[in-house]
Amino acid sequence: MTRGMTVERARAWTAGLGSSTRRGALVVAGVAAFGISVAGDTGRCSPADPSVCGPHPTFAAAIVLAFAAVVLVWWRPLEAAGCAIAFALLDLGFDDVLAANIAWTLLAVLHVWHVVVLRREDTARRRVLLDAFVALPVVPSGRDPGVAVGVRHVAVGALLAVSVAGLGFFALDLRSDAAHEGRAVDAPAKVVAVVDGEDGAAYRLRLDRPVPGVPPEPVVTTLDEYDVGDAVLARVDPTDATWTHLVAEPPDRTWWVSLAGGALLLALVVGRPLLTGRVRRGALLAHPPSSGVPVRWLDVDDSPLPVIATDRDVVVAELETVGGPRLAADGPARLEHRVRSGWLVGDVRDGGWCALVHPGGTELPAAPLVALGGLPSIDDAFLDPDLQDDVAAWSEPVAEHVAGAELPVALSPSVLDRAVGAAAALAATVAGVWVLGWDEASWWQAIGVCLSVLSAAHWGMTRLLSCVHVGRDRLRLVDAVWRHHVPMGAVADVRVAGDDLVVLLWDKRRGENAEDADDAEDVLVLGPWGGGGGARSRTGPSAAAVAAAVADLRPVVRPSAAVPVSRQLSAGAAVLALVAAVLFVRYLTVFVL
Repeated sequence: MTRGMTVERARAWTAGLGSSTRRGALVVAGVAAFGISVAGDTGRCSPADPSVCGPHPTFAAAIVLAFAAVVLVWWRPLEAAGCAIAFALLDLGFDDVLAANIAWTLLAVLHVWHVVVLRREDTARRRVLLDAFVALPVVPSGRDPGVAVGVRHVAVGALLAVSVAGLGFFALDLRSDAAHEGRAVDAPAKVVAVVDGEDGAAYRLRLDRPVPGVPPEPVVTTLDEYDVGDAVLARVDPTDATWTHLVAEPPDRTWWVSLAGGALLLALVVGRPLLTGRVRRGALLAHPPSSGVPVRWLDVDDSPLPVIATDRDVVVAELETVGGPRLAADGPARLEHRVRSGWLVGDVRDGGWCALVHPGGTELPAAPLVALGGLPSIDDAFLDPDLQDDVAAWSEPVAEHVAGAELPVALSPSVLDRAVGAAAALAATVAGVWVLGWDEASWWQAIGVCLSVLSAAHWGMTRLLSCVHVGRDRLRLVDAVWRHHVPMGAVADVRVAGDDLVVLLWDKRRGENAEDADDAEDVLVLGPWGGGGGARSRTGPSAAAVAAAVADLRPVVRPSAAVPVSRQLSAGAAVLALVAAVLFVRYLTVFVL
């Protein structure tokens, strides 16, 4: 096999990068652990022991780790695993709910397993590139100019400031509560009514005996639920009628601790690559590698730099670099004038720290390498946005030597794709209807929930229904909303864009064909074919072979009579309309009626 980052080698190097199954499973497991913890905690607040529902600063700080274990798994699996392990240990030490202990311990074990699998996959990807390295004809040289102060530095500083401020406000609230407690008296009361509260269940109390300076029927917000007529013990401050709470539920200001801890943890996550990058750049310069992987790269003025395969115009990775001298991009905004040759050196893998060596110098990394599993095609439209609407700029004509595929051919979802799509649409709808019924939800939050549910349902319908069928007399494309039927006589031209088939339709409003079309409705993109990325990808004919078959069947000249192209609503449109109707009715019943 040819040395360097060829497309074939890049496909093996990036195989599995886009998979989200394990990460999704960890998120579901994390949400389940939260649910088990809440369901397993059946204890009630008690005035005899206010610590049962009292503020717990340790828990407020630890809960940040639990949330991080669920959220960070998408971007920082190692940090997410560390948070999961730390929270599991704290839960074992401080939580007396056995179900929660088991749930969080199992989640930590799953995170460790996930990291082990990722390490093995990284090792396998390094093995793929073993025979791609060549001796460097140039010696890596230069100096580390450092990463210029930018958004990340400002974000780290702002997050640290938020963390310090949060702790400061927490201290102020504690001092204020201590002053109130010094003046407070206990007053027996009864629950007389349930009222709407902003932060939870709220109840109107009637004091058994009047307290000067305190309303006879104060309102308190609680964690536990109470029935009308229940006897409770309230604590009131005669000098401040707004400071009233149940003795069993002391004021909880520890959300400041959660805010401070979350900001500090996020500052560490954002700032860690800045420190790691300085160390790795120093190592690359102190011990210059003697070999590297031949690649091509696009000389653009900004970062990240697209790293391109050696034998085809597809982007295999992106490398964010620090400022420094680089070859002058003095050519016009066309791909052939901006592509340079070079070598990737260092830890050449997704998430690895590597540099780009070329005859003009060395591009040092400002962030780890990001491999692109889809191997997206790159064209002149990348350099000149004005060419985005020019079909000829982002697609290629069918090569004459390509043999046409045997028709009919089809792309359709697998059984797993359909199951995942149906489950996602159903789960999103059920969850949305449930969340809309929360007492804590406001009308504007409900609108956001509805939009999120519709987006998730659309994604599910796309995965469930999307399919392509190319026959000898017509083409059929089905998505989440539409079903397109295109007779072969309506095809004006056919082109190829990577693994996608691009079909241009005759348009009576423009000349003889749609070559210069700027209306998206006159261009259909069908694919990916023959090993491309995506849920519908299957082993089969390539996009070029399917395009060649269509090119042989389409009319050479424009038909004298217009050939109708039909488009009807698909089954997914009815499902999405039903989901929208259910959400609308639920919204009306909860927030309007």
